[in-house]
Amino acid sequence: MNDRKLRLLHLEDVPSDAELIRTEIKRSGLNFEWLCVDNEASYKRALLDFQPDIILADYKLPTYDGAQALRASKSIAPLVPYIVVTGTLGEEKTVELMRNGAVDYVLKDRLARLPEAIRNALENAESNRQRKEVQKKLIESEAMLREAQAISHIGSWRCELADDLIHWSEESCLILGLEHDCGSHDLISFIEKIVFDEDRLLVKQQFEDARTGRSEYKCEFRIRRLDGKIRWVQARGMLIRDGEGKPLRLSGTNLDITERKEAEIERLIMLGKIELNLMQFVSAISRVLEQRDPYTAGHQLRVAELALSIAMELGLDEHRCKGLHLAGMMHDLGKISIPSEILSKPGRLSEIEYIMVRTHAEAGYEVLKEIDFPWPIADMVRQHHERIDGSGYPLGLKGEKILLEGCILGVADVVEAMSSHRPYRPGLGIDAALDEIKKGKGLLYDSSVVDACLKIFGEGRFEFTKM
Repeated sequence: MNDRKLRLLHLEDVPSDAELIRTEIKRSGLNFEWLCVDNEASYKRALLDFQPDIILADYKLPTYDGAQALRASKSIAPLVPYIVVTGTLGEEKTVELMRNGAVDYVLKDRLARLPEAIRNALENAESNRQRKEVQKKLIESEAMLREAQAISHIGSWRCELADDLIHWSEESCLILGLEHDCGSHDLISFIEKIVFDEDRLLVKQQFEDARTGRSEYKCEFRIRRLDGKIRWVQARGMLIRDGEGKPLRLSGTNLDITERKEAEIERLIMLGKIELNLMQFVSAISRVLEQRDPYTAGHQLRVAELALSIAMELGLDEHRCKGLHLAGMMHDLGKISIPSEILSKPGRLSEIEYIMVRTHAEAGYEVLKEIDFPWPIADMVRQHHERIDGSGYPLGLKGEKILLEGCILGVADVVEAMSSHRPYRPGLGIDAALDEIKKGKGLLYDSSVVDACLKIFGEGRFEFTKM
């Protein structure tokens, strides 16, 4: 936030709690200006007049609650991060608040975590702001490109194939930095003179393919102009033939695309920050589950690790591997809807209890389906108990109707669950778990997934993290 004070708006109706929270933040070294309000009217007025950088809000006030306050903040100050600071908060309410835009929650008996949560929220908000700025620049750059094309500020060129001499237009000379050396240039000499070493082979190959008619000339490359400036150029061209059909010349255009390339690089950097934000979201969800069922939290982490190793063995690309790992970290999210006494029951489940437990895959899907992930996370979570013979749940999908990621999660889930300790039984060991997937290979579990799992264990390339 530069050198100015952080503007912190706090919605809290208990003065002693407000002072404790203020003291904890002050102790952390944050430089802030504090405004505490205790009712709806003053809160909405502060959103407009105080213009906070971050909002802390209790969930339950006498005439106003955190859900209403969150809706107001998203309407009046949608870019300001909102953190719930409360005494108690049920799991369902926590998930609902985070789905609706809250960035974190902190319990009042764990205020030591609050300064870190504030810093993380501010960092993420700044990342989002930068991402929007990059998108704006990219849109502006594309608009400028369209304008440039409309007024014909595009350089043109032609290359006579009889002597390989390139003739530049005045605009091309400006783009290439050849204002004082405009006119005709030998093709090879030009490439050697200003095209980047790493791009020369591409330019030559594209040009050769175009002159022989194998493909249209279209190439993006870097140049170092005579004035020392480095620019990106997009060149396009088409083959012109004579009356007998023989190649005569290549004619085309040059366009300076430096700003677009720089915006693309910034966008790639921001995509990396977005992935980090997703992982922080998953971490927050995992904390919710861990508070009510430590077995589920540890199980999800280990399943995610095994699923990732299987996916890498199968040769899935990095993007799919990231999505699968994320789904593994949340595949039992639906258990948040199941009473904790059932999840931790030491004995055999009744039929009704078993039916309730089986609802968790569909419940997880319902929580995640509206979130715009760059992967089909909700479907992966929904399918981790499907079996290729159709005997699984909740949809009874068969064979190729199950995502490969769903098949991988299913195998990883079985291996981890059987080999690890549970409230109702001791762990059966990894050998028993691997025997189970061997028996079900091709019947319950995808054969390629089973083979990959057996291979990484057999070669000693994977072992579960000890919790």
